[in-house]
Parts: sequence; structure tokens; C-alpha cells
Amino acid sequence: MKLNKNQKRLIANSGLWAAYEGLTAAFLSAFALALGASNTVIGTLSAMPFVAAILAQIPGAKLLEYFKRKKVYITFSGISRLLWLAIIISPYLFARNPLIIIVITYFIIRLTEYTGDPAWITTAADITPVKKRGILFGTRNIFLVVGMMITSTLGAIYLDLFPKTSPHGFTTMFFIGILAGLYATV
Repeated sequence: MKLNKNQKRLIANSGLWAAYEGLTAAFLSAFALALGASNTVIGTLSAMPFVAAILAQIPGAKLLEYFKRKKVYITFSGISRLLWLAIIISPYLFARNPLIIIVITYFIIRLTEYTGDPAWITTAADITPVKKRGILFGTRNIFLVVGMMITSTLGAIYLDLFPKTSPHGFTTMFFIGILAGLYATV
């Protein structure tokens, strides 16, 4: 299948998003455990994406009635990635109890990210003819899964270089993930 420029960008976006997700959210529970999180905190972190998805879909779709899709996606996607900086600095600025900041920030990250999803989904549908959607999104999913496998594995190897309770490995890895996520947004 021959892909046009936008379709190639859609596939490249999936690889970059996988690096973002594989170096940030995939390790958030491990980060929280390193900071002393309880099972309740880990469960709450795990629930945040689902609660955010429920709350964000309709407002995200409504925004498309008033603003251009590209603007909605770039704004909400960019904000969600930059909010990871609050998670990075939380153990340093809120040393006594960074977990509250992490849980709240992670909820806001997912809420903003999911608010921009309807803009991304409708744009992706527009650039892909119906007959090619299966092969394009299948290819995209391969890049996404392979990207997640590679970045998660490399992230785990990287974290093994640091003491188990040190936030330093996580914060540097999260920062690299943020850069990949911002590049995916662009």
C-alpha cells in the first residue's frame, strides 16, 4: 500500500506516542512504589485513565464544534505532555508527600489527553480512505506495539542503573518520554 505524507505521519506519530507512553505512564506505578505508595495509591493511579476517559469524551467532541481539530489536538496533547513536568518535580518539591500531587496530576494529564482524542480520531479518519483504514491502522498498531516493547524494555534496563527508591532514573526517563510525546504532537 502506498501511503501519502499525512498517512506516513500518522504511523510515525504512533511510534513516537509509544515512546512517550512507554517511558512515562508505563512506569508510573513503579515510580509511585519507589516513593512508598500503598496498594490503594497504585489502584487509584490505575483507575485515573478510565475516569478521565469517561469525563473527557463528550467535552472533547463538543470543542470540535467551536474550534479547529488541529488546534484542539495540539493544545490538549501538548498540555498533557508538559504536565508530566509536575510529576517529575514532585518528589523534589513535595518531598513529604509527592504521591498526592502525582495522582492529581496524572488524572489531569489523562483528562487533557483524552479531551483532545476526538480531534485526533476524526483527523485520522479524514486522511484515510475507508478501504485503506484496516491496513493503515493495522500498520500503525504494529509500530505502536513494537515501540512500546522497545521503549519499555530500554526504560526498565535504564532504571536498573539506579537504586530502587531513587526518583532520579524515573525523572530523567520521564523527561525523555515527554520530549518524544511533544514531538509526536508536532
